[in-house]
Amino acid sequence: MFGPEDFLEATNVSRETLDKFKRYAELLAEWQAKINLIGPATAGDVWGRHFFDSAQLLPLVLKSTPGRGPRTWLDMGSGAGFPGLVLSLLGENSVFLAEPSAKKCAFLRQVIRETGARAKILQAKVKDIETFPVDIVTSRALAPIADLLEWGAPYLREGGEFWLLKGSSAEEELTLVKKNWNMTTEIFPSKTDNGGKILRFSNIRMAGAA
Repeated sequence: MFGPEDFLEATNVSRETLDKFKRYAELLAEWQAKINLIGPATAGDVWGRHFFDSAQLLPLVLKSTPGRGPRTWLDMGSGAGFPGLVLSLLGENSVFLAEPSAKKCAFLRQVIRETGARAKILQAKVKDIETFPVDIVTSRALAPIADLLEWGAPYLREGGEFWLLKGSSAEEELTLVKKNWNMTTEIFPSKTDNGGKILRFSNIRMAGAA
């Protein structure tokens, strides 16, 4: 089973950061007993299936966008904080977590308070929030790609990108999406899910738009 030391080796975080993730894991277990934050089948593999699954995004983003300054992220449907809160703990200092559930937001607030993560919570559905400019929109296991583009594209500043953690249906969804959206697409294999994909969308515009 993938554990804290495996996470440390895979991400090269500091011991101080690892301790923050350990507290995150403790709080997740406490809250999971009261509200459904993650699927019960994955509750025993928090470090691999949730923490590292989210963390694998960051080196891909850094490699794909060399030389860029600090990034502003919007994580749609953060739930228990994946991937947005994980990215914040890894050093991303401008991460917005959009989550409509009051109970899940209460959990996120406690993790932020106890770990010092620099993330901000937006308690609402992303489509109901007044838009503001971000560099990256991300999401994990929230909705079909078509919906994610519709909700998130209005937030992207010039040169902004989508980075999505998707399951085995990703390529089928992409075929449908390309009827209505033009974009540059890159697909990376997930390190934690055999059928999973990480999608990068750039140069995004609606089909027919100038």
